[in-house]
Amino acid sequence: MTHFSGISTHRSAVLTLYRHALRNTNNYLYSKGFANSIQRVINIRIRRFKNEKSAWTIRSQLETLSKLNDLVLSCSWDEVGRLLIESKDVTSVRETINNDPKVNNLNNILTVLTPLITPKDNPTNTKEYKTEMNILSDYCKRKQLKQLLPSGMLKEYKRKLLLPLAMHEYGLKRVGTIARQLKKGPPPTYLSYTMEGKSKIWFVRSAVNKHKNQSKELGRLIRETRLKHQSEIDTIALCYSFHGYWALEEAQWEEILAHQLNQPPKYKINSLEQFLKLKNYGDIPPNVIEWLQPLKDVMKSMHNDSNKRIEYFENFKKENLVDGGQYDYYQKESDKMYWKRKERFEKMIKEQIPHTNPFYRNKENNLISILKNKCFISFE
Repeated sequence: MTHFSGISTHRSAVLTLYRHALRNTNNYLYSKGFANSIQRVINIRIRRFKNEKSAWTIRSQLETLSKLNDLVLSCSWDEVGRLLIESKDVTSVRETINNDPKVNNLNNILTVLTPLITPKDNPTNTKEYKTEMNILSDYCKRKQLKQLLPSGMLKEYKRKLLLPLAMHEYGLKRVGTIARQLKKGPPPTYLSYTMEGKSKIWFVRSAVNKHKNQSKELGRLIRETRLKHQSEIDTIALCYSFHGYWALEEAQWEEILAHQLNQPPKYKINSLEQFLKLKNYGDIPPNVIEWLQPLKDVMKSMHNDSNKRIEYFENFKKENLVDGGQYDYYQKESDKMYWKRKERFEKMIKEQIPHTNPFYRNKENNLISILKNKCFISFE
C-alpha cells in the first residue's frame, strides 16, 4: 500500500494548503504573537501527522486546516481560538502507540538487551560505524520497497532491532560470494605490463602481491621511468623550438661578421628538423654543421638511452620473471593461499555458521564477528 506522501497530487495539494494557511496568518493578523501561535500549532500538526496511515485521520486533519484557513480569511478570531484548542487534543497513531503500556514494556526490554546487542565502544566517526549504517540503510530501503517495513521508524529501533538483522544478511551474502569465488579454483597468476614512453615495464600479477602487498620497488621504478621519459620529451621539444632556432641564428651571425655581409645568408635548411633528415652535408656551411651537430648528438644519445631501457625491461621479463622464477614463486604462493583459505572457509561453514545468532555480538555466535575473526571481511 502506497503511503500518502508517495502520491504526488496529494503531496502538492497538502503543501499548497499549508502555504496558504501560513501566508494568510501573516497577511490578515495584526497581532504577530497570535499569528505565531497559529503557525506553531499548524507546524506541529503537520509534523505529527506526516507519516499517518489512517485515511480518515488525514482527511479530518486536512479539513481542520482548510476550516482554519477560511476562518482566518473571514477574521473570525474567536472561532480560530476555539479550533486551535480542540485540535490540541487529537493524537496521531504513533503517539497512541508510544503511550501504549505494551510499547513501554518493549522499550524496557530493549534497554535490558542493549548491553548484549550494542558494543560498548562504538564512536560514530569510525569507518566500521559508517559501514554498518550504510548496510542498515540499504536493508531498510529494500524491505520498504517490498512493503515489509514501515517508513518513518525511530532510529533507536533501527539501530537495536534491525541492524543485527541487516548485518546478518550482509554476512550471508558475503559467505555466498566467497563460496562462489572458491568454487572457481585458485586465482590466476599472469604477467602484466605498464607502458612508460616506449618501455614496457613487466611485472607479476597475483592474489598474493596486490594492494598493500604490491612491491614498493616496482612503484619507484615506474615513477623513475616516467620522469626520464618525460624529461626526454621536454628536452627534444626544447631542441626543436628553442636551441635549433638560435643555433641557426648564431651561424648566420658568424657568416655576416666573417664576410661583412649586408644581409643574413640563406641556407638550404631553416630548421633543426630539416637538418636531422639530411644524409650528407655537402652544401651546408661548416659553421652551421658545428652549431647543429651537437644538438643532433644529444637527441641521438637520448634515443639510444630509450632503446636501452626497452631492451632492459624485455631482458628483465625473461631473466627474472620467467626464467628467474618470480612467476613460478607467486603462482605457488597464490595456490597455497587459496587452499588455506578454502580449508578455513569449509571449517567455518561446518563448525560455526550453523550456530550463529544475529542478536549477540560475541565472536562465537555472531556471523560478522566470525567472518572478521577468520579474515574474510574487514571494515577498516
